[in-house]
Amino acid sequence: MLRTNKRKLLLLPTMLLVIAFAVAALTYTAIASGHSAQAAAKITSVTVNNGEITVHFDMQNYAADQVSLEFTIAKWVNEKVGWISMLQRNRIYEEGATEVIRAGNLRESVTKDKGGFAYTFKHRDNPIDFRDGAYWTHNKPAADGAYGDYINMILSEIERHGKWDPDAIYRIGVTSRQDERFTAVTYFTGRGTTVEAANVPGQSDALVSCLSCHPGAEFKAHSNRRHDQGLCLSCHNNFTYDSMNSAAEPDGWAKIDMLTMIHSIHAGIEGYKVAKTDYSNVPSFMTNCAACHGDTTPVPVRGY
Repeated sequence: MLRTNKRKLLLLPTMLLVIAFAVAALTYTAIASGHSAQAAAKITSVTVNNGEITVHFDMQNYAADQVSLEFTIAKWVNEKVGWISMLQRNRIYEEGATEVIRAGNLRESVTKDKGGFAYTFKHRDNPIDFRDGAYWTHNKPAADGAYGDYINMILSEIERHGKWDPDAIYRIGVTSRQDERFTAVTYFTGRGTTVEAANVPGQSDALVSCLSCHPGAEFKAHSNRRHDQGLCLSCHNNFTYDSMNSAAEPDGWAKIDMLTMIHSIHAGIEGYKVAKTDYSNVPSFMTNCAACHGDTTPVPVRGY
């Protein structure tokens, strides 16, 4: 299998920018263009009760009493200078692909009550107790020998960094799974206290949105359903790998964290793929940092 992700990335500049996002902590809304139906979501509050997390939100310009949604939750890890998903899973893209680890999500249809919309994170109808740490919605990968040691090393890192911390910062994402395209995100501590975006590590007002180059229907990633770069980082972090372009051997998994993936895509690297999409012909923007990062000054980082 093709494994250009890691080795080819050595061609990229070593001085990389923290991708950062300016969003209001509890009121962010996003509406995608290019679709006949539009709506907006606003997260109003998050409650934490003995490890169970409930997110409350409103749907603006939306008349129905039921909405199909996708939920994500991630934790900021100071040691990794980045995020880890609190929902984990294995992933085999198709027959013959390599089983890897990937950040997970939960998909539910939520019905409105007199207090608005609310969702408690649950799996198979059972509320998740995040005090137990990162939750696995699917089986963990397993193997023998040196390859098994490699997988267990990654699992150990997820267990260590995914521990519940009342003082850590968490991000919840609410995303459309229907025709209306919208995304809402919010930040809070493990105690349920609201955190303003300006106080979240890595935040900045200077990032130019992906939608400035990929507006509306042109932004095809994930069927044009996700429109907040912060939400992307909830899954595309140091613990997410590409099943199609990984090899079942030690150090053989291809990372698709945002730093690796976005810089590789925009570097025009020959043979670089994510899943089945070949990005070899993307024009290189690696000499024009301001196109994505505005006028920010590059700083050396390990991740996001």
